[in-house]
Amino acid sequence: MMSSADDSVLEKQVDAPENRLVAWISLMVFSAIAIGAHISWDAFDVDAADKYVTACTCISMILGFLAVVAHMVANEAFVGKIAESAVAVLAMVFWIAGLPVIMNPNNAIAVGKAAVDDTYVFTILNANLYFMAWGAFLSIVYIIGHHAKDYGHDLSKIHRKTQTWLLFSVVGVVVMTSSTKYKKEFCNDGEGTFDCKRTVFGVWLGCIGFVIGLGMSYATRIVGGTVVELGVSALMFVSYCFGVGYITFGGGPGTFIGNLYLFTWGGFGISMSLTMTLVKEVLGLRAMSFSAEDDSTVPPPPTMEDINSA
Repeated sequence: MMSSADDSVLEKQVDAPENRLVAWISLMVFSAIAIGAHISWDAFDVDAADKYVTACTCISMILGFLAVVAHMVANEAFVGKIAESAVAVLAMVFWIAGLPVIMNPNNAIAVGKAAVDDTYVFTILNANLYFMAWGAFLSIVYIIGHHAKDYGHDLSKIHRKTQTWLLFSVVGVVVMTSSTKYKKEFCNDGEGTFDCKRTVFGVWLGCIGFVIGLGMSYATRIVGGTVVELGVSALMFVSYCFGVGYITFGGGPGTFIGNLYLFTWGGFGISMSLTMTLVKEVLGLRAMSFSAEDDSTVPPPPTMEDINSA
């Protein structure tokens, strides 16, 4: 059994600055690969969006490099100080502004249109840029969350199920926006076609998933671990079962690998994980209540006074 001293040592190891250094290195490396992938892809056809993405990724790489150097040569003056906060926030701002441009299929940078069987679909055009951009964004998100602990805001103390519901709401936003872009691009003249009905289903699935995920992230304090939360998660799991079949199979809008495909399956996985976790919790609570009822019916053992009186 671990002592409190062992727990404190383990917590310090988890929150060690070296973990943040690895994230800064990841940001630098992911940004550098994204630059190479982008420049090599659009070397002969450069427009304003391409220049914007190049600038964002270059600035991200430079900020990552400066943070890595500062960690090594000016650790006490940089790590956990205002300087690191400023660099992290600046990098986050650039990725919040740059990621939508990279992922916009109309820009044909990382995601774009592809002709398939007399129709068009959204798919990944530049896989290296696509995955490295997401990797860099997740790296800076980790840095921001880890850095918040230095100011007394330990995001890791938020209940894990609350974090999962928040993640589910983010997935819903991506599914909704990706389906909306597909609908605007390809369904203006075919609202009644089968593929467009699938796309509309994706819009509503993402919208409902976002609202429910956001609402349940706050409601877990009230209905957490109850049949109500289990029912909501099971409903979303069933919805995403239809979603992956309706969107990613049979020529649906998310058949090809892209944001809609990956995040639809992501919503399916998260809703399944939530449902399984809540089934265990609800069954565990019922088993505990049954055990308590059984214990209450068992007569107490006889005392010495009972034996003497007998």
